[in-house]
Amino acid sequence: MGKVKLEIGVFSFLSLEGPLLLPSFPRIQKYVAKMQEDDRLIKATMILSVLWFLLLLLGLGLENGLLYATGIHSNSSTRPKTVHIGPLLSFNSTIGKVAKVAIQAAVEDVNSCPQVLHGTQRKISMQDSQYSGFLGFLDAMTFMETDIVAILGPQSSVIAHVVSHIAKGFQVPLLSFSASDPTLSSLQYPFLGRTGHNDLFQMAAVADMVDYFGWREVTAMYTDDDYGRNGIDALEDKLAEKWCRISYKAPMSQESSREDITSVLVCLDCDKLLTDVKDTNSPVPSDMLSDILGLLTLRVHTPNSQLKRNFIARWSGLVRKENGNGPFGLNTYGLYAYDTVWIVAHALDSYFDEGGNISFSKDSTLSQMKDRGQDLFSNIRQANITGLTGPIQFDAERNLINPAFDIINVIGTGLHTVGYWSNFFGLLVQPLAVLISKPSNHQIQLSDVIWPGQTTVKPCGWVFPNNGKLLRIGVPKRVFDCAIGDIAITTNRTRTADFTQPYIESGLMVVAPAKRTESNAWVFLKPFTLMMWCVTGSAVQLGSLLKVRSMMPFSLLCFLKNAKET
Repeated sequence: MGKVKLEIGVFSFLSLEGPLLLPSFPRIQKYVAKMQEDDRLIKATMILSVLWFLLLLLGLGLENGLLYATGIHSNSSTRPKTVHIGPLLSFNSTIGKVAKVAIQAAVEDVNSCPQVLHGTQRKISMQDSQYSGFLGFLDAMTFMETDIVAILGPQSSVIAHVVSHIAKGFQVPLLSFSASDPTLSSLQYPFLGRTGHNDLFQMAAVADMVDYFGWREVTAMYTDDDYGRNGIDALEDKLAEKWCRISYKAPMSQESSREDITSVLVCLDCDKLLTDVKDTNSPVPSDMLSDILGLLTLRVHTPNSQLKRNFIARWSGLVRKENGNGPFGLNTYGLYAYDTVWIVAHALDSYFDEGGNISFSKDSTLSQMKDRGQDLFSNIRQANITGLTGPIQFDAERNLINPAFDIINVIGTGLHTVGYWSNFFGLLVQPLAVLISKPSNHQIQLSDVIWPGQTTVKPCGWVFPNNGKLLRIGVPKRVFDCAIGDIAITTNRTRTADFTQPYIESGLMVVAPAKRTESNAWVFLKPFTLMMWCVTGSAVQLGSLLKVRSMMPFSLLCFLKNAKET
């Protein structure tokens, strides 16, 4: 009897095939013929049942999004036809409007480039968080219900703190081009990648500027949220390294009215201005220019490459194509948003080249996603490309390498660059491209700054003026404008003079010269000079003689006295 083994999936069956060599008993032969017919019917039924079972599994898999893969293989993977990324923005904000257009342009450029992803198309599904942490959380969970391989954003550091926990739980890379809170680099957020610069470097640049102009105390004004408070903490640490400090902190609400923030109105207008026009050739609005003349501020440095100039030339057409509400300027965040799309594209290309497969699961087996998310994020961290913002690489702390800033002075003709700051060179007046191409010794200096009031005289801060009436300072018991000393505050004196609170209490102190000497075995001789030691030794010797004399017996003294008289 012949045997044929039928294998379908993980099932295995045995069937009867071929003629049976049996004795030629008519009844037996008839029974065998019927058995063979029944066997063929059973086989066909079982095959149909197995096929139906496989189709049922496939249908359930498609319904639940189950495309099981084994992660990274040694063999070549099958590239998907499309991959989806999910930008999380605030559409009505200046940064959100610019980033939306830049991301759409980047996706089109990636899809039209045959060297990247090799036929796999990129698709985007945007969500509007409206600057709300709650809506940002809901939008991130919505992304988890779809086939999203990476989330771009959010643009707010406050929302990034919330969404980072979701990205960590679902093992999905989260790439933010504008969340610059220094605390986002901690190990608490292993799946967050910052494709823009960390605020820690900006605060280091501010501290260097404060030290350069000779200021020792500053007043800090900031938004009263996680982003503002963490940024001020970083600034305080960097100022302390320069022996400077923050004398007063002024927290503000984002919903404050103009009447509430009159003292910081200039700073708020300047921030909006630089967000709109930096990195472009757009002119400064004349109605805003008069309010911010003399301002000194920072903007992220991006090389003036041909790639960047070509994109700036395309910007007006991209805005008209994607936005019907009127033109708006390009900013640095738009450049970083564009580069972020290319970072993900190159990371996916490397991931597929290594044999990686993309799979999605909505059931409880999240372990199926862990290896893939970690491997994809590892490829993102290993990025080494050149984009609109220059060379793109990440250090061990997931920060972009070579952070640098332009130091901008607002003058009558617009924005004027008075210098640069680099994490490696500090403050310098030479362009970074020149210094990098031809390394040389440079001095820490900036070009002349035109301060508010159209003056080149540096503001001195809290110092006494060099003009006006001089105060006469004296001791008590005479008539002066002001007196300093140990003066008792009495009732009669308070009627004719104003007293301050005691501002210093020295206590017991020792004043010694600040001179460093080497220690040796004779260091105990240092407190006194040679003359002092001689006088001290003579005094000790004289004292010893007097003590011996006082201890002599009375009879011995009388004997010495009588001997002297004789």
